[in-house]
Amino acid sequence: MKMGPDKYYWIGIFVVICGIANSSEALKLNPFKSHAPEERKIRVERSPKPDKTTGGLFGDAFGSDNSSTPASVGGADGGKTPKIGFLPLPPGYNKLVIPLGNVSKEIFVMVHLSIREILDVDSNEGIVTMDTELGVTWIDWEVWKYFIEDEEAQQKVKDGQEEIILDSEFLKMIWKPDIFIEEMESVARTSILVNLVNLRFLVKNPVMPGAITFEARQTFKVRCEMDFKYYPADIQVCPLNIRSYSYTQDQLFLLWNPSQSVFLDQTEDSNYDFQVSNVEPGEKLYELFTKSQAPCCGHRNYSTLSFSIQMRRNLTYHFVQTCLPSILLILITWLCFLLPPDMVEVRIGISMTTLLTLTAMFTAVREQSPAVSYTMAIDIWMVFCMFLLFLALVLFTFIYWLRRKSKEDSEKDEPPPVPKMEENGNTAPLPNGTGHPPSIKNIGTYRRIVKNIKKYSFWLFAFIFITFLIAYGTWLLTASNYYDWDPSEKYNALPLEDEDGNANETNRLFTKEETTFRPTAKKKTVESTFRFKDIFKNVIFPKLEEVRRKQRGGVDSEEEASEEYEEETGGATAEVTTMRLDTVNATEG
Repeated sequence: MKMGPDKYYWIGIFVVICGIANSSEALKLNPFKSHAPEERKIRVERSPKPDKTTGGLFGDAFGSDNSSTPASVGGADGGKTPKIGFLPLPPGYNKLVIPLGNVSKEIFVMVHLSIREILDVDSNEGIVTMDTELGVTWIDWEVWKYFIEDEEAQQKVKDGQEEIILDSEFLKMIWKPDIFIEEMESVARTSILVNLVNLRFLVKNPVMPGAITFEARQTFKVRCEMDFKYYPADIQVCPLNIRSYSYTQDQLFLLWNPSQSVFLDQTEDSNYDFQVSNVEPGEKLYELFTKSQAPCCGHRNYSTLSFSIQMRRNLTYHFVQTCLPSILLILITWLCFLLPPDMVEVRIGISMTTLLTLTAMFTAVREQSPAVSYTMAIDIWMVFCMFLLFLALVLFTFIYWLRRKSKEDSEKDEPPPVPKMEENGNTAPLPNGTGHPPSIKNIGTYRRIVKNIKKYSFWLFAFIFITFLIAYGTWLLTASNYYDWDPSEKYNALPLEDEDGNANETNRLFTKEETTFRPTAKKKTVESTFRFKDIFKNVIFPKLEEVRRKQRGGVDSEEEASEEYEEETGGATAEVTTMRLDTVNATEG
């Protein structure tokens, strides 16, 4: 049966009636009662996962701090305290208040930063991208005092390790130092299934007892003010400063981790050499503060940590792509001076071709160079090369003009008058003004000029270019301090020399250890295969036997159980076990 034209109207009425019925069923007990969980309980919600954040170093490590996580927990509900992991929070704990706990006037925050790699250097935007592992350690006096009084927590860590691995939700429940990098552009966290974050509570650490340590794998984008005056032999210095945004030096004091402050694990790539330097306080300064004179906030001092990342550009690319082709083009023009003087047209044609080629090369180099309004060192090089080729082209054109002028004058000249013979046999004197015309003298002058140009221009051209080449290279490498590069082993991974003076090892933070097969090993099986067999042998098979014993009513001896089971199954257990082991062995391929 076909429905009428108003079928969609009736379908809509049906959907609305079903929706009202479901809503009434959900609220039939008390339609005005809120079904949200109690305020003190932790409600785990699926919040949007931020890929990139700006500002603080913690950012949204485990989602944003929203209304689902109360600022104050415990206390008012009978003293019950929520436990994240198994570490309890004090009753009435407020994560919005700095946890001094009447123990200290300030919170001490230790920072260490491991820079695994400099991923990218954007010269045009002035952005440096780093792959880092950040560590922040501080003592929450409120949590520590309550932990000391919690016998259950103390008993659990009594015979355990010196640190408790905390659940990721714990970071939402506690106070966090609002430290940030002033030059920060953005921060993103590396993750596959979850964010790579480690949160630990040091309970038996002799140096920092009761400290909370936050560690995270993060990608930082920081701003850097770059100077390209000596490009491509430039060295960029990017100072970075870490400080608190809200708490002054009287409330929050920053210091570098004594065991490791800042460390760069990869000091070079295909385009740059990198190093970390000027780590303060610690090298030259006793303490460092950032003074704020903003009208809104008055005069405040913030405890600050500072370090610099230096980047030295490799010259190989620019030498091969720019300097070497320019030198070859100039040599081609220089060899034109060896051509015969009557081949002036060939000289001019070669010079014009090389000049146009160098102009196109200069345009391509300028497009790849940083866009700045001032003159760079690469501009001086390209302009001088173009000027030298232009000078040679002008010289060849002048020679061509002299030869043409000489030819025109020689064609205009008439033969000299012949003196007449007198009756007495003597020649009559020529009238005044007769003899060789002035053009003959000009022709001689032209030829002398061309000869001198051919004689001296070849060596003068070579002298000017070699002098400029030496002066330019010396100025560039000296003024830019290009070879003033001495990275410290304390902050950078450098090759270590052995007793013979050979650089074999480095002091890198992250290294890979390799184990090769023994020379006598006929069948090559990796360690993971043995581990996989152990799972079946030591975990799965014993568990299956235990389940079978329970199904048979329980047998004290495992050997008796296996014998009973084999008798019942007629030896099928051994065959099944053999088949399982054969299946495991088949995975080796």
